Amino acid sequence: MSKQRPHRTFPQHASTSTISAYFWVGVMIGVLPFEHARTWADAVIASSGSPPEGIAGVATAVDRDAVLDALHVAASGADHDTAGRWLLRDLLDRLRSGEITVVDAVHTAMQVAQAAGLPDDVHERFDVLEDALQSAVEGVYGSPEDVAGKVIEAFERYAAAA
Repeated sequence: MSKQRPHRTFPQHASTSTISAYFWVGVMIGVLPFEHARTWADAVIASSGSPPEGIAGVATAVDRDAVLDALHVAASGADHDTAGRWLLRDLLDRLRSGEITVVDAVHTAMQVAQAAGLPDDVHERFDVLEDALQSAVEGVYGSPEDVAGKVIEAFERYAAAA
């Protein structure tokens, strides 16, 4: 899942704290390279006379850990639910494009749900789907194709706000 693609575009009304939370979770769980957060922070600084707290720290951070620390500060007051759903939308897009497998998508969705503090039902649904996928792959119950369809439905449901 380390394929480098540009980070998503954000809604015009999105706060820098929520975008910071998106990068913080994405970098922390390994689905976004920390360099993307620095590139975004550079753009925020270039377009703003006085960037919000923490953004300069993201732009000048020299390594992954420093970026995570600065993003954590910049994410103060963020809408973590929205940030997590943006990441779920990104995973759905990558799954549909074939960049990641359904197994990787489900596993990563559980990590996103936990790290972003999404409602428990999100993590639980992907956990159930991971178990169902394993059973289907082993030939115990169902088919991988049927479960993959249910995975897509779950992503569409939980990423709907993104």
